[in-house]
Amino acid sequence: MAHLKSAGNPLAIVSDEGRFTYDQLHAQITAYGAELAAKSVRDSCVLLVDNYSFNSVCMLFALWLHNNVVALSVPKGEEQLAQLSGAAGARFSVIGGMPEFAVIQHANSFVPTTVDGLLSQHQAGFIVFSSGSTGPAKGVVHSIAPFFERYLGAERCGAILAFLLFDHIGGLVTVLQALATHGTLILPQERSPQEVGRCIEAFNVQTLHVSPTLLNLATITGVFQKWNTTSLQRIYFGSEPSSPEAIQRIANLMPHVQLQQLYGMSEIGVLPCRSKDGDSAWMKVDDPKYSLRVVDGILQVRGATNMLGYLGNDGDLSSDGYLITHDLAEEHEGYFRVTGRAVDLINVGGKKVFPSHVESVLMGLENVSDVVVYAQPNPLLGQIVAARFTLFEPETLEAFKVRLYQHVRGVLAQEQLPRVISIAETPLYTSRFKKMRHPGVLAQS
Repeated sequence: MAHLKSAGNPLAIVSDEGRFTYDQLHAQITAYGAELAAKSVRDSCVLLVDNYSFNSVCMLFALWLHNNVVALSVPKGEEQLAQLSGAAGARFSVIGGMPEFAVIQHANSFVPTTVDGLLSQHQAGFIVFSSGSTGPAKGVVHSIAPFFERYLGAERCGAILAFLLFDHIGGLVTVLQALATHGTLILPQERSPQEVGRCIEAFNVQTLHVSPTLLNLATITGVFQKWNTTSLQRIYFGSEPSSPEAIQRIANLMPHVQLQQLYGMSEIGVLPCRSKDGDSAWMKVDDPKYSLRVVDGILQVRGATNMLGYLGNDGDLSSDGYLITHDLAEEHEGYFRVTGRAVDLINVGGKKVFPSHVESVLMGLENVSDVVVYAQPNPLLGQIVAARFTLFEPETLEAFKVRLYQHVRGVLAQEQLPRVISIAETPLYTSRFKKMRHPGVLAQS
């Protein structure tokens, strides 16, 4: 709180609803803190339900100020929220609304061990629920203290757009980096490529933190040409493997912008990385508080912001405390490169196929705006490679297949060749702007 107060009068949060200084931020956090104290909302697990707003950010900090472990959620149905509060052992729910928050008390008697460990020591923390891309959503428990320490020394970001969701680890660290470095957090009205462009122009955004899928979509829809983006200085991208071709499109379009790939996941936060000169896919972690290694092709991470565990268990840890990420990775001369998720690896007759490699080749095909490669079950080979495309211009599937096989001849091995090919009329990404790799969804025309 003292750090936020010390910033004084510069703008802390800006959106179409208003412009708020650090003095106003500090005053509102203090006011919410008094309200929470009056309702005995302290040293508890609390489900905070809201989207980005000046008030929601202030309420989050006020909850931490009173040593609460905050489970984050965007607005959902009553049944879903009840499941989240029960899983987290929430004693209260704080529901955002206009003009004020509603505080609801729960009778949950069970508190997960990982949460109780923080509460018993009067330490603030947070819970983010993973997207469940490799199974059911998991509640990931963190102490907030190491994140405060990490971002107090982070790179200054200036005006940064809060595009990633309020309940997403990437969205949370965007807030922390902005406010810890006395920058300005820009809040969009909605999550769309056009809104990104509008905010860059309207609020002179200097830093973006987005997914590679969103970046590609913004490029192919002409967002960066339509809006004035001269204020933009850097783009952080991560949360999924990126296509070198798609990133190169951005580099060619905006040569003045620094592109930096980051590695992050709910279980570890976003690591302080720097890219290898000339190749943003290769990264190195400079902070001595973090160490990485690749064991049997899987990335393992140990660092200050590693999770305390899941709501139900401690997570997948090595005997010496490294988180086993289940991300496929390569290591060379101190740099590492993530090639995909182990669960997405395609096994074709005993031969391993990396979807990201095949996608990289297919993205070079003329008229392709995006592609997702996934496994299709096969009775003889176990699995075969399937690819679903979106195109810039309409094209018949038969003509497209002819061009595709001409393009990949001699480039892809037999096991890497897409045997099931489809053209989609709907986007290949989720509401969180990450590629969909669920075969049941993608197989539907």
